[in-house]
Amino acid sequence: MKKTLTRGWDAMASLYDRIRKSSVWKRMRGLFSRNKPGKRDNPTTPYVLMLPWLIGLVIFVIIPVGMIFFMSFHDVLKTPQGFSFDFVSFENFLFAFTNPIFYQSLLSYVNMLFVYIPVILIMSFLIALLLNNDFKFRTTFRVIFFLPVVLLSNATLNNISTTSGENNAFLNIENTFIFSMIDAYVPFMADFLSGMFGVLIVILWFTGVPIVLYINGLKKIDQSIYEAAKIDGGNAWQILWLIIIPNIKSTALVIAIFSVVQVGIFNTNPLYGLLQEQIMMTATNLGIAATYALLYTIVTLLFIMLLIFILRDKDIVVMARKEYNRTRELYEKQKKHSEEAADEVY
Repeated sequence: MKKTLTRGWDAMASLYDRIRKSSVWKRMRGLFSRNKPGKRDNPTTPYVLMLPWLIGLVIFVIIPVGMIFFMSFHDVLKTPQGFSFDFVSFENFLFAFTNPIFYQSLLSYVNMLFVYIPVILIMSFLIALLLNNDFKFRTTFRVIFFLPVVLLSNATLNNISTTSGENNAFLNIENTFIFSMIDAYVPFMADFLSGMFGVLIVILWFTGVPIVLYINGLKKIDQSIYEAAKIDGGNAWQILWLIIIPNIKSTALVIAIFSVVQVGIFNTNPLYGLLQEQIMMTATNLGIAATYALLYTIVTLLFIMLLIFILRDKDIVVMARKEYNRTRELYEKQKKHSEEAADEVY
């Protein structure tokens, strides 16, 4: 028994020595070993570290999106032999836009985004400002406002939706004098306010994670900036608009994108519910479901691009544009100088 174990150990030791002396081992060791002073960084190391993420991106994002794009131009039917694909060009898109259920759900989804996202951004920001102050039981209140993240589900939102709205006297503003004045002079604003207050409780349930992200962003602002502003005579309103909001815009952009995705995958989104129903109907054309999903993705990406345009850091864009113009002027001057020097030579 001892001889067998000794032979096995010797075989493993010799195999390990061969691996260490092989060129593959040296290359792998060079990828992950620390660079000594004076040596250049290995350019392949970042790509090796990103490889698991790139594999996941290809498998779970690029390939499914490519399949959705492919299926949206085909009649896809489930048969005993598998799935059959029949190319139909743009017929699925024509059916989608002539289907009143789809485009009404699409318009409802867009309207929901324009109502939900601004309210989530503003309400979570105001709550985060309050929770960022020093007061008793601050941790308890933070936990209370984070509870919706733990309890949030489609069933919970459906129950809340049925209890909020016109049946809730606290949120019914249509009988107030101020609402009557707004409705008389600005009807579209009255419709917006009525819809917003009708789903206000549902919207507040989406503010858990945004509050945490806002608090994290507020903590990263250097306290010396506040002290310098107070020394210069700045009041709380000026500090809010000139210090806090400019420094928190990048966090607000992340929260806005997160909220779009979060709102879109719950049953409060009528388009998401329609897409689920179409996918479950395997006996019908799955190409229609793929078309719905593709149009749903395009609308969501367009709304995210709008958020990026609104919440982007304009100072960085202006500085980059000025740097580009300055570089282009220097290039034009150098080019002109080179042409003049070449003319003098000839």
